[in-house]
Amino acid sequence: MMDELTESFGDAVSVSQDEFTDRRDQYKNRATRTDQEGRRAEFLERQRSGRQERLAALRDLDTSITSKEEEGEGGERKSGYKSPYKNQLMLSEWLEEIPDNFATEWIFCPVPIGHRALLVARKGRTHSFTKSGYRTKTFHSGLPGGGWSTRSGYTILDTVWSEEDKTFYVLDLLCYRSHPVADSEAEFRFYWGSTKLNEDMNVGEKGEENRFPIIWLPHLTCFQLPEHDMTRQKLDGVLFYHKEGHYSAGTTPLVLWSKSESIQGIVNKMMSSTAGPPP
Repeated sequence: MMDELTESFGDAVSVSQDEFTDRRDQYKNRATRTDQEGRRAEFLERQRSGRQERLAALRDLDTSITSKEEEGEGGERKSGYKSPYKNQLMLSEWLEEIPDNFATEWIFCPVPIGHRALLVARKGRTHSFTKSGYRTKTFHSGLPGGGWSTRSGYTILDTVWSEEDKTFYVLDLLCYRSHPVADSEAEFRFYWGSTKLNEDMNVGEKGEENRFPIIWLPHLTCFQLPEHDMTRQKLDGVLFYHKEGHYSAGTTPLVLWSKSESIQGIVNKMMSSTAGPPP
């Protein structure tokens, strides 16, 4: 069932085969400000109405995706092989205008400088894949499914790989310990991911059974963002997630992006238009 997630997200976005693309293309795509709000409403409606059909499709994919993956693991790949992890990352749009209820309906995630990576832990190994499905690393980790002592289950994470820190920073959770959550709302995914990664204490530090630290990034409300120390690490920018958004491959108006130097102005504008955190 684990691999049902990766294929079902769809090949919604065409990406470069170059592993190290410019960071500006890592998270976001330009959209026009006149239609962003309207398309966001359409995405949410489609998400609600299509949930049952989506779940039914997920259940039918396990056998075909597993066979594809195994085909690529045995040395030479057959002609026409297609990585099941190609084009599975969720990509944002640029923040063109502050959405309605931005202070109360959105979650903010400061993003360090690095390269996006889909982290897949299964069968005692952990693999990292680029947006184009190219495998860059295979190692042992403390994630469920990803190491010697954690072979059972499987885990899929959306991460940023920092070459400077030699660390995977986790943006989002798709599946954890064989429990898929991609069709859950972002607010739940972030709560669940933070809780579960904190339970697996060894994944945050380098060790014999965890080659690279895997660290959950802070996901903040509008009222927590001003208190967050944005100087603790080199940031590329901030991702803004709509609380109700599901995880889906390709570009979505339910995830927005702004460079780090623009954040203070955005926060000031939001804080001036709201009285404070809800009771």
